[in-house]
Amino acid sequence: MKPVALLLVALPSGCAAYNGIFGVCEGATYSSYVGQSIPDNNDTGVTSTISVPLTGYPDGIGLRLNLEHELESDLQIRLAHGSSVIEIEDVGDHGPFHQWDSMDVGGTWTITVADRYAADTGYWTDWELTVCGE
Repeated sequence: MKPVALLLVALPSGCAAYNGIFGVCEGATYSSYVGQSIPDNNDTGVTSTISVPLTGYPDGIGLRLNLEHELESDLQIRLAHGSSVIEIEDVGDHGPFHQWDSMDVGGTWTITVADRYAADTGYWTDWELTVCGE
């Protein structure tokens, strides 16, 4: 029997399809307009929240960030819900993130984008959070 290679494809919804074998991660999507410059060389950064009115357990969380920065490697991006916080390594990483699969999705989701190094600037327009499976 030959091994099957799985190709992960990021979709605009913020979730993923695995070669069509497991289907597309679909769910309720919530968005927040930020409309702020990301302060240069500032660990505090810019914080935005989304309140999810659902209850239940997700099958992953999808994320889409609409931001521009001269050097994305300067950015520190943290997504938090409840007592769980993850660091997003790449602006283009849409998930799905499964750290919250055993937690109720209802309540406040907080994301912080900080530029931790000097000499370049950025602007954060908005972001979306998708509760996969809802």
